[in-house]
Amino acid sequence: MSETILENSRFYQVEGASTGVILFHAYTGSPNDFLSTGRFLQRAGIEVLCPTFKGHGTDDIYDILEAHPDQWWEQAQAALHYMQGRQYERLFVFGLSLGGIFATRLLTENHQTNLAGGVFNSPVFTAQQIDVGYFFEQYARHLYEKQNRLDEYQVEKDRIMSLYREQIESISYFAMSFYMELSQITSRFYLAQSGEDEMIDPEDAYLVRDALTGAQEVDFQWFEHNTHVITTNRERSAFEQSLLAFIQR
Repeated sequence: MSETILENSRFYQVEGASTGVILFHAYTGSPNDFLSTGRFLQRAGIEVLCPTFKGHGTDDIYDILEAHPDQWWEQAQAALHYMQGRQYERLFVFGLSLGGIFATRLLTENHQTNLAGGVFNSPVFTAQQIDVGYFFEQYARHLYEKQNRLDEYQVEKDRIMSLYREQIESISYFAMSFYMELSQITSRFYLAQSGEDEMIDPEDAYLVRDALTGAQEVDFQWFEHNTHVITTNRERSAFEQSLLAFIQR
């Protein structure tokens, strides 16, 4: 399993690193979500693993649609197991958007004293079911356009969006299945939210914060002018600095 993780990941290695970080990417994303963040942390002497969730990082939209959150959860657990085997003094699990759901669940189930983490613009706990249909449709269209297959896309669009809605329901169900356990997180927790998040309601971040009643600390950072993919945003510098400060504290 560890070999599979590394084959489908970006790994920012640091010889003799005492701190390790796992970064889980967004829905329809890839480890490219963390090109800047991974290198930034690596320069600070932190070793970083960025796994690829099944079905992501390809030009076939059906690869994502045929995957299931339970498979992504298995991958998240495998990534944690691999990094625990590297014997860091401190280990952190973070996730962007979809990835934050899996990082958070890992923290509800693992309570080692050297483990902490958090989320960036993540729909861990939402007032209403998430729906990024507009953005998913644009993403699917882009993949077909790259391959000069727009005519096929017009034929397959309804089926693609039907499968998307089924998958979003599965993701929402997965998140709801453990939201009552958020109070069981006892580690330090980093919560970053962009004020100009165009994909999820920024106000939902307060629901997550208020549910973390057992956390040792909740470092809630609001970035007023950042958008959803905060790790690639032009205004990401303050985010990166605050994340590093949380890790190094």
